[in-house]
Amino acid sequence: MILYLSIGMIIIQVFLFLVLVTVLNKIMFRPILKAIEDRDQYFKDAKKKIANIELETTELVEKCVSIEKDAKAAANNSSSELKKEALNVAERTFNEAMGEISSIRDEVGKEIENQLQKARQSLQDEAAVLADSLIEKVIDRRISN
Repeated sequence: MILYLSIGMIIIQVFLFLVLVTVLNKIMFRPILKAIEDRDQYFKDAKKKIANIELETTELVEKCVSIEKDAKAAANNSSSELKKEALNVAERTFNEAMGEISSIRDEVGKEIENQLQKARQSLQDEAAVLADSLIEKVIDRRISN
């Protein structure tokens, strides 16, 4: 008789464990995994944007170098005064492009940092809500803050 009750208790405990795992999967694990996947996708998109901006930056630098070479060729054919003026124009264009590149990088960096902070805060808030909800469901009573 004692052996029969032991086996029955083991079967009941295994059944309850499977029910617990199923409930935890639906309530906690799936939403957390979804949030992690969303965050990973956001980071992939941000990296793609950064790569595009770096490509644009490279193109702008190449364009600046090309403009500088053209200016130097024209300056060689002109008098010394025209040489000085062409170099100044090329240098200003390069500096403007570098300023634009720097400001674009700064803006993207700030935007990424802001989005990271929002994502972290959102995940923390969601984790707290999920934890409170799980505790309430497990204990079957409300937790006071």
